[in-house]
Amino acid sequence: MKVIETVNEEITSKIDGKEFFGEGLVDSYLIEPDKFGDSRGYFSPYFIGKALKEKTNVPVFGEIVQCNRSMSKKGSLRGLHYQLDPKCQSKIVEVISGKAIDVITDIRKDSPTFGKWFGVLLTPENGRQLLVPKGFAHGFLALEDNTLFQYLVDNDYAPSMEAGIPWNDKSIGVDWKSMMDQYDITEEDLEFSKKDMEHTNLLNKLVNDQVKFMRYSEFDYDRLKNKDFNEKTMKSIEEVKKQLTDLREDYISLRNFLSNMTVNDVEINSNSKKMTLTLPEGEC
Repeated sequence: MKVIETVNEEITSKIDGKEFFGEGLVDSYLIEPDKFGDSRGYFSPYFIGKALKEKTNVPVFGEIVQCNRSMSKKGSLRGLHYQLDPKCQSKIVEVISGKAIDVITDIRKDSPTFGKWFGVLLTPENGRQLLVPKGFAHGFLALEDNTLFQYLVDNDYAPSMEAGIPWNDKSIGVDWKSMMDQYDITEEDLEFSKKDMEHTNLLNKLVNDQVKFMRYSEFDYDRLKNKDFNEKTMKSIEEVKKQLTDLREDYISLRNFLSNMTVNDVEINSNSKKMTLTLPEGEC
C-alpha cells in the first residue's frame, strides 16, 4: 500500500488541472492500495490500519467506526462538509463506480496550508483513495451518472453536528470551472442539496469564531517548543543508560567498601572537625 502526503513532490509535480488540482495540503494523504491480479481479476486489501499508521507523519486516522456510501448523478456537487467537535471525523474516500473529482480544504487555523484546497480524480480504474483528516472540509463533483462513493470514517455520523462551507467560497477559490469544462458540465447542470446552499463562507465563520479546528493541541505546542531538547535526549539515551549503569556500579562498590570499614580505618581530628579515611593498600 502506497501512502503519500499530498504536499510531497511526487504529488505536487502531477498537479496539472487534469487529474490533480490546487495544491498539496499538510497531513492529507493519497493512498494507492496494492492489487494482486491474474486472468480472473484481482484481489486488493483496500484498508490496512497498521500500515496506515506507520506511513503517516501523525496519527490522522483512528479506528473505523462507520463505512458510508452515497450515489450521485452526473453534475451533483456535494460539499464542502465537515462535522464539529466532538463528532469531527477523519475519512478515507474512494469511488467504487463512476467517476468524481474529490476536493478538500484545510480549515485548521494554525496550519501552514490553512484556506488552501486540493483536488484529485477518483475512479475505480485508478484505485486511488484520499485520506481527509479532521479539520478539513470535503466535497466532490460527480462526473458520471451512478457515481458510487465510499467513506471509511473514524467517528459517528452526527447530522446535528454537520457544518459546511459554500462550494464557491471566494476566499478558498476552488477552480470548479476548469474541472467542469473537461467533462462538459455547465453551472446549470450542477445540483446541490438545500443545506449546501445555506452554508456561510469561511471568512464569516472565522469572524464569528465558528472555526475552532487546530492542527496541534496545547500539549503538542509545549512538546514542539522542546523539540530540540527531546531530539538530543533521544539521541543520547544510550549514553544516559550507560551513565546510570556506571553510577549504580560505583554506588554498590562504595556501599560495600563502607560496610567493611572498621574503627581503625577512621582518624578523627577534633580540632578541624575532619574525618580521614585510611584506605587499605591497593584501593583508590
